Amino acid sequence: MTHDELLFQGPDLAAVLDAQHKALRNKIDTFQKDHIFNVDEHELICALVDEFGLDVPKLNIDACMIDQTEDTRRIRDDFGHAFDARINVYTVTIPFSGEAVVFTFRPNTSDFNPPRAFVGNSELRMTFQQRHPDAATLRTEIEDTTQRIQRYLGWCEELIKPFNEQLPRIARESLQYRKQKLGKDINVLTELGIPVRRRDSIPSTVAVPVTRKAILPTSQKASKPQLPDPTLTETAYNAILKTMSDMALVIERSPTAFQNLTEEEIRFHFLVSLNAIYEGNATAETFSYQGKTDIQIRYEGKLQFFSSTRTRASVKFCIRLSQRLVHIRSSSAPKERETKRSTGS
Repeated sequence: MTHDELLFQGPDLAAVLDAQHKALRNKIDTFQKDHIFNVDEHELICALVDEFGLDVPKLNIDACMIDQTEDTRRIRDDFGHAFDARINVYTVTIPFSGEAVVFTFRPNTSDFNPPRAFVGNSELRMTFQQRHPDAATLRTEIEDTTQRIQRYLGWCEELIKPFNEQLPRIARESLQYRKQKLGKDINVLTELGIPVRRRDSIPSTVAVPVTRKAILPTSQKASKPQLPDPTLTETAYNAILKTMSDMALVIERSPTAFQNLTEEEIRFHFLVSLNAIYEGNATAETFSYQGKTDIQIRYEGKLQFFSSTRTRASVKFCIRLSQRLVHIRSSSAPKERETKRSTGS
């Protein structure tokens, strides 16, 4: 059984909002030049406002529900004598939208009679007890508690509303300051004339070598005489996966450049990168397509590599595509090991 707790008696709301401002600036200070100079500023500001803003709860009074149970409680009479008595317990549930954590913050304005309730999953539960049932008295208690909760929420909104309105400006100013700082850092390194060591962990684009890499299939042994099935080597497969992951990061850093492209058009960007780096010994265009969203490699008419990109034409599709390749590879490993055991290899 849950018990009602005092609401709006936790951390000071003004201090919480100041901490949110500081956390926003600290996060922006962690952005590196490869990210901050390539990402769409408007989209980034919207994401930061959504992350650090606060949504004041709104009670849906019209959807409130009530439940009644019985319980035995130890009470005292007018002379101080304790005895057990049966009482009615009423639980009023009011759904709400917004962030439940706001119910714990203490606004600048308050009184000496804060409301009590239990904050659940998108609902507020208030408990009332009566030894002698009285509908009029119960209604008055429910309305009084609800009004006090609404009053405290109003005091919270007096602070949170201007805070949310200022967030876009603060985020924009912090981003501009960060860009200026990183720009000065770049100028200092440029004026020194010393080659800057390149970080290889996060590629800025898909590197195209002068000599295209050849994908040479290997053959698997069979348990009985038959034509062997060609397969990709582990090195070739990992190289393909790395190239596709790099291309996904390129699209992720410039989402606006790809947002209006269809699934087929995004698929062609992957084909261009792959065919620029790899070649098979059968055709010049090693990577081809089938249907609307598939990428294939065929060798002597047999399918060696297959990937379907039928997902939303967005940045997230690129990441999920790479993850799907990893899953396909890992799920095929047990079959390969089973084939090797059956052939004695």
